[in-house]
Amino acid sequence: MSPFLPFDATYAPIESAVLQHAYDDACRKLGLDVTKYPRSELCNRLAIAIMAAARMGERDPAGLSEFAIKFGTQWHAPKQESAA
Repeated sequence: MSPFLPFDATYAPIESAVLQHAYDDACRKLGLDVTKYPRSELCNRLAIAIMAAARMGERDPAGLSEFAIKFGTQWHAPKQESAA
């Protein structure tokens, strides 16, 4: 199942296809097998980064993929403080 299924009419089908292509390309470049781990944390971060770039107006698949790799791989969840 695609992480880019439209929830409303925000993206035209061709735009959704561009987002999916960028996601697949980013995953391939990082050596991720999305058929085995489609909902891994890194896959989710890549999808979020692509959606963020798309909201800013980026529509070039190569640009979206590069953005996802650059920013999706750098994000780290905040560390939880342990109870003392």
